[in-house]
Amino acid sequence: MNCIILFSAPAAGKGTISEYIEKKYNIDHISASDIIKAGLINHPEYETQINNCLSNGTLISDDILFELLKERLIIQKKDYIMDGTPRTIDQAVRYEKLLNELGINLLKVIYINVEKQIAQDRIINRLICENCGSVYNKKNDKIVDNKCNVCNSVLSKRKDDDLQIYDTRYNIFLEKTKPLIDYYDKKGLLYVVNNNSDIAEAYNQVDSILKEMI
Repeated sequence: MNCIILFSAPAAGKGTISEYIEKKYNIDHISASDIIKAGLINHPEYETQINNCLSNGTLISDDILFELLKERLIIQKKDYIMDGTPRTIDQAVRYEKLLNELGINLLKVIYINVEKQIAQDRIINRLICENCGSVYNKKNDKIVDNKCNVCNSVLSKRKDDDLQIYDTRYNIFLEKTKPLIDYYDKKGLLYVVNNNSDIAEAYNQVDSILKEMI
């Protein structure tokens, strides 16, 4: 079983690109945010800490994250995209140990590059459907009556889609996550996708990276 890691600054398009890879290449998409949401349901003892981190834009503890992640990966049966983890060098080392323990091969690491101002604009205009997970941009997408085009549920903003929280998350990215670029580059695993403009061009870059994979 193979794993592809996607990482980036906040609002760079990891979710959108992960969904594209999942559908086109028929591999699973596992996101840190989904794992954490599941943790809120299955582990009420972590509710306060997780909610505090979501409200402040900070990272949950590695011990909690990797407990939840291991629970999820133990039941994984086919190749998958890991979206949102690791976010630090320490997490990268710990994640590799977990992959070795579970017999999973880390195949490629894709860094999605985006300029901060472009990401901030996406934050301001982003709406989500909490029912089916669809993501919309108020500026670019046709939205009628603030309803999801897929399931007709009411759209809302994410709790952390706030510019002040975004600045906190972006500064954490610069300090803790950006060093992963050099870390994975030295391992010969790093590929870069630029997602500053047309998403179709980003998809083309992804296809060039993955064309020999599956």
